[in-house]
Amino acid sequence: MSEESKERKRVTFDKKILSSPIKSKIKLRTQEIEMPELNAIMGLEKEEIAIMIVRQLKFEELIEIQQGQFDIMRNLVEGVIEASTSKEAVKREVSQAMDRKSVVFIQRIDIIEKCLVEPKLSRSEVIYISKMFPSVAVKLHSAIMSLTDKGADLKKNSTG
Repeated sequence: MSEESKERKRVTFDKKILSSPIKSKIKLRTQEIEMPELNAIMGLEKEEIAIMIVRQLKFEELIEIQQGQFDIMRNLVEGVIEASTSKEAVKREVSQAMDRKSVVFIQRIDIIEKCLVEPKLSRSEVIYISKMFPSVAVKLHSAIMSLTDKGADLKKNSTG
């Protein structure tokens, strides 16, 4: 156990907070992320830097994304079961599933699309930016997940 955790007094969450004025001040976390990778295509001057603003995931969005992953896997298993009478049919079904975009790719695109506050981009725009500027997609996803891990905050537009 670390020194810090030994010194901290553990206090049970007080549900009265949920009926207090503080509740109305709780906002989803947001963060500005610098994207110098986009400066050139935006034609920015040296003293300027491109930014994007993201927010944390909401619980229902997280569940929706996880359900999408489950659906992909379920469809794969069902396809393999249906094709199980023939070794070639199973190979074909698995091959078709492997040819589709990966579950991780789809999940990350979903997360970025849902949580990108500014600019608001369409799915095809998120996919394009992700393919052409992979580091942008990595930064956006990492920031969103970090904000989600921290939960909501009392200040609007907190930086994490």
